[in-house]
Amino acid sequence: MIIFRLFIAGFILIMLQIGLFPALIPEINQPELILPMIVTVALLIGKVEAISVAAIFGLLLDLYFRRAFGLRLLLFVSIATFLGSYREKFTHKSMFTVAVITVICGITYTVFYWLGLTFLGIILKQNALFISLFSLEVPIQVIFSIIFYKIFSKKRYRKVIY
Repeated sequence: MIIFRLFIAGFILIMLQIGLFPALIPEINQPELILPMIVTVALLIGKVEAISVAAIFGLLLDLYFRRAFGLRLLLFVSIATFLGSYREKFTHKSMFTVAVITVICGITYTVFYWLGLTFLGIILKQNALFISLFSLEVPIQVIFSIIFYKIFSKKRYRKVIY
């Protein structure tokens, strides 16, 4: 059941990132919507599921965008592996924890993606990294990580009977 929810959510995110956001947001400020799902899955569900989601949807995004093929896949799998390996260290997996780690991963991903593009010789606008870091990318990713926290959280609320 959880795998089905992961793939449905992932395909909805792919459609949003490929179809809706390019029409609404300029190219340089488009958020990676799969990243909050990877962070949430790595912290709440497990390392294997996070790496699977990162590999499948990173490959799909790389196949679609084709610029710097494999860079998204590499960064997504690296983040999933790192967070999945250290998920036991986060004893209190609250919405706040997931949001803070999403901010850290969003900034880290943006910097390493820019460095990867620079290393590969793909020319960007002069202040692309600065614009990317101080745009709405990370806040949008935080909003999506909160949504995923609500979807994938295993907390069950008990009825209180008086």
